[in-house]
Amino acid sequence: MKHRLILALLISSLPFFAQKINSGKDVIHAMHKMYHGQWYTFFTFTQDAFFYKDGKEQKKEVWHEAASFPGKLVIKYDSMKSGNGVVFANHTVTGIKDGIAKTPRAFIHDLLLVGFDIYFLQPELS
Repeated sequence: MKHRLILALLISSLPFFAQKINSGKDVIHAMHKMYHGQWYTFFTFTQDAFFYKDGKEQKKEVWHEAASFPGKLVIKYDSMKSGNGVVFANHTVTGIKDGIAKTPRAFIHDLLLVGFDIYFLQPELS
């Protein structure tokens, strides 16, 4: 799913290449200019997550995800009521196990920032 999302973002960014792009900053400014105020602010989805070791599937989890932009993503593992998951918000990540939140730690979620938040934040902050 992550690869499909990145591919979709790349394809949707093709119009940017009509502009002169010389740096990463130029890409960020072009993305912001094209979609600022037009990007969706919330979405949910469920996906299967597969974990491999030495080329063999070790386990499969179901992830229920909800995002609110800019900067918030919640992933619940297995069932919606499992009490297990992770929360990304305000440049921190907090794991949750059996309904108990672990100590938050600083974390910038790069896919969240570049794939979604970029359309809400000023380019200089991205």
